[in-house]
Amino acid sequence: MDYHFNQGALTLFPGDWQDCSLHILRDKRSGLSVVISQAELSAEDSLQDALTQQWQTVKESARIITQSAFTARSVGANHDIEAIEVETQFDSSGQPLWQKQLAVKLYDPTRLMVFTLSGQQAFTAAQNEQWQHLSHSLVLTHASQG
Repeated sequence: MDYHFNQGALTLFPGDWQDCSLHILRDKRSGLSVVISQAELSAEDSLQDALTQQWQTVKESARIITQSAFTARSVGANHDIEAIEVETQFDSSGQPLWQKQLAVKLYDPTRLMVFTLSGQQAFTAAQNEQWQHLSHSLVLTHASQG
């Protein structure tokens, strides 16, 4: 498997490799983070099922304070990428956290990508607009990591 990343590429030895990459981007000025993660999506699971399962795991170690409904959206510059969005406020080890998440299927329908905006205080109107801009700027490529 040839694995490509922004700074280069490498060839992995033979095996049953799965891309579970996680990218964390931090804005030093605002303290916000954008986390981009990938996972497998079973044929019988929807995007909402995948996010619900993720939040069931989070509930084991955090206290959910509020969570919006899971909302279907069309994102990307042409609004042609189907997505599910959820916004959550929760407490993890005494630290209040706010998150906006957007889940999309990749061109391989068994692959899921989740974009998460995280902050330690409620999002401002400007940050909500930035989230909308981020979701409309999304471009997926057909290229595979393998």
